[in-house]
Amino acid sequence: MEAIFLVMEAIFLAMEAIFLVMEAIFLVMEAIFLVMEAIFLVMEAIFLAMEAVSLAMEAVSLVVIDLRNEIQEY
Repeated sequence: MEAIFLVMEAIFLAMEAIFLVMEAIFLVMEAIFLVMEAIFLVMEAIFLAMEAVSLAMEAVSLVVIDLRNEIQEY
């Protein structure tokens, strides 16, 4: 009778170990996803910074054109 109990306990422990391995795999996959999301956010931030620089350059260009037109009027 005790042998049956020990076998059942061994099976339970094996199932628990399998569950823990699956949970570890899930956590690794979640970590990879979070790293990929962080990389995407960094790329998006770089893109927005480049867009801001482009708009600033366009604004400077418009100011220069406006100043040139004012100088030509005099």
